[in-house]
Amino acid sequence: MNSNPLFILDTFQISSVENILLKYHIQRTFEAIQICQPNTSLDQVARLYTPFQRSLSNSSQKCRLMIDPVHVAVIKSEITLVDLFQSEIRLAFATNRNQLAGQGLQNYKTTDRKYWTDNLSLSWPGTDDVIGINSLNQITETSRFNLFIKKENEFFTPTLDSGCVNGCFRRSALETGFIEINAEKFALSEKNFDQDDLRSFEIYVGNSLRGITKASLANS
Repeated sequence: MNSNPLFILDTFQISSVENILLKYHIQRTFEAIQICQPNTSLDQVARLYTPFQRSLSNSSQKCRLMIDPVHVAVIKSEITLVDLFQSEIRLAFATNRNQLAGQGLQNYKTTDRKYWTDNLSLSWPGTDDVIGINSLNQITETSRFNLFIKKENEFFTPTLDSGCVNGCFRRSALETGFIEINAEKFALSEKNFDQDDLRSFEIYVGNSLRGITKASLANS
C-alpha cells in the first residue's frame, strides 16, 4: 500500500430481521481483503459486521463502513437514514469515457472515487447520478447503482468486464436469474450496451439499499 491507501467502502441496510443480502456484502468484502491479506478467513470478515447487524431495528436506516483491508478492521462507521427518491432517477452520461475494469481493489468500491467526483461535478443540472462510460463507449454503472436495461420482456446488466462493480443486489439477482418488479418476474442476464443503446430501452438502477428503481436520461 502507498502513502494514500485505499479503504474498502460498504453500505447496507439495517433491519430487525436478517438482511438477506448481508452474506453478499460479507463475501464481497472478504474477496477484497484477500487481495491484501490472503490468509484472512471469511469468519474474520463476518465479525466486522456483527456489531452493526443487530444495533438498530429501523429498516429505513443504513450503515456505511470504511474498512482497512491491510489490518482487517473497521476504521469508520456511520449510521444514517436511507435517502429515498420520490420519483424517477434522472441520469446524465459521464463526460470522461475512461472507466476501466481495474486490478485488485479497483474491482471493488473503495475510497478511490475520483472518477465519480470529476464526472458528478460535470453532470447536467437536475440530475441525480451519472452513468459511467468506458473507453469502448460501453455503459458501466452509476456512482451509487448498478444498471439494469429492459429490452422487450427481459432485463440485462453490464458484464464485469465493462468496469462495473459487482454490487450485492446485482450479484443476488444474477444468481436467481430474474428481476422482480411489482410482483412480476423478468429474466435477467449479462450483456454490454453502448451509450446510444440506452436511448432505445427502459433504464433501471438497483442496489441493496433501495432495490430496483426506474430511471431516465437527462441528457439524451
